[in-house]
Amino acid sequence: MSGPFYPVVVTQLGEEEGGGYMAQVIDLLGCMAWGETPQQALGHAQIATIEWLREARRLGRPVPEPNSIVRRAGRARSEAGDLIRKQQQLIRAQAAMIDRQRDQADGLRRDGEGGPLRRVPLSAADAARWRAPA
Repeated sequence: MSGPFYPVVVTQLGEEEGGGYMAQVIDLLGCMAWGETPQQALGHAQIATIEWLREARRLGRPVPEPNSIVRRAGRARSEAGDLIRKQQQLIRAQAAMIDRQRDQADGLRRDGEGGPLRRVPLSAADAARWRAPA
């Protein structure tokens, strides 16, 4: 088989679901087939795919490109990675800003009385009290 194809996921069904196998064409919403063996379910899925595409064209509905769900998932994963990297940059920038403010406060304390400020962990109650309103 050559050229683009619609990916199919074959799943074994439990006894409570009637047994056998289900094949889902993941790019084509609702396109699925069943069989007693994985090969039979896959063969039925090929027929269901042809019928699904034929009916979509007859009704004038858009037909997804083969592997479109895989490409969308890849783009979503890439976008999520970009967002995570941006979030990490913001966290590092915030930590640096907190360190600079702490250094400034330490300098003010040294100019006045007492030693440098020390870090004191907040209790859960204190953290809840100082949390910004939603």
